[in-house]
Amino acid sequence: MTVQAAVPIRTAAEEQLTSGWQDAKGRLPGAARLRQAAFERFAKAGLPHRRVEEWKYTDLRALMRDAKPLAGVPDAAARERARSAGAALASIEARRIVLVDGAFMPELSDLSGSKPV
Repeated sequence: MTVQAAVPIRTAAEEQLTSGWQDAKGRLPGAARLRQAAFERFAKAGLPHRRVEEWKYTDLRALMRDAKPLAGVPDAAARERARSAGAALASIEARRIVLVDGAFMPELSDLSGSKPV
């Protein structure tokens, strides 16, 4: 008699995240091997739920009924609005990280003096 391992039932959100990952993985910044390893952990375990001790008070499986698509690259108008809004803060001496519609904009950011990770 062969015993098969139980296969967890995937939620709609997990299916959407998996599909979105397949579509976007070639366009994402950063180390591809790290992203792939993280996705493999997600594919094996799914979204965290109340039976995972660290997540017992925040059950993402129950909270995420569906997954929204990844944000696209901001258009020129959005970048210009961010540039205009940032002009008001130009006189402040500080490091600045600018995100436009969820995307990092290095040309609008000021990371001088910061150390790379």
